[in-house]
Amino acid sequence: MYLCHSRIRKDGKTHTYWRLVRSVRRGGKVLQETVAQLGELDAEGRARTT
Repeated sequence: MYLCHSRIRKDGKTHTYWRLVRSVRRGGKVLQETVAQLGELDAEGRARTT
C-alpha cells in the first residue's frame, strides 16, 4: 500500500487530496484500488478540519 495524491485547482487555489491505494492484479493487469480517501492533509500529515 502507498499514498497517492492528486492536485485540483478550485477558485484559483491548488488543493492536494490524498488517498491510500493498493495494487491488485485483475485479468493480467495491475490496477490501483483505493483503500481509503484521506482528504486534504497539511505538511505534518494531519487532516484539515473545516
